Amino acid sequence: MFVGMLLLLGADDNSARVDRLGHQVMCVCGCNQILLECNHVGCSYSTRMRDELIAAVGRGDTDNAVLQTFIQNYGTVVLTVPTNRGFDRIAWIMPYLALILGIAFVVFIVGACIVVTAAAFLYVFSISDATAMGPEKTRVAYLHERKDVVYDNLRDLNFESRAGKVPDADYQTMKGSLEDEAASILAEIAQLESGPAPSKAVLQKKGR
Repeated sequence: MFVGMLLLLGADDNSARVDRLGHQVMCVCGCNQILLECNHVGCSYSTRMRDELIAAVGRGDTDNAVLQTFIQNYGTVVLTVPTNRGFDRIAWIMPYLALILGIAFVVFIVGACIVVTAAAFLYVFSISDATAMGPEKTRVAYLHERKDVVYDNLRDLNFESRAGKVPDADYQTMKGSLEDEAASILAEIAQLESGPAPSKAVLQKKGR
């Protein structure tokens, strides 16, 4: 009875080993399935490989010996996980590494194209804006233009007054306002250009 129990326990242990090792080995028929889960109809490898596994376990071969036998017969691709030995590990990692590097390269190229395109658009539009705006006017240039406008207005006002089109009271008010504005403009120009500002008498003379 004791011997029977040992045999039964040994059979259970072998079944457990077969199950464990069978999930560490791939069927090499091309189905890309684990050996014990291969359901490829008409598979010419799964039955033979299962028999080899059961026979090796029945002989008492160690797990490592069983796996090494499968590697010798079918190559390292038979393993579901790579071994920890140099080239075998690299051979398993390389496809995934190549995929990651390929994706990274594509992302880099797309990103670079977006950056270059954005920079080109920015450059084109900045050039267009600069051309449309033309040279920026300085404060002094603006004041000189405004001064000319005020002088023209003074001359026109004097002409209208002589022609009797502007009442004397309105004429004096408008003339004083224009002369004050002109004096203020000339004072600012003189300050910016570091020169003396003309007197109001000079302005009155220019307005005649």
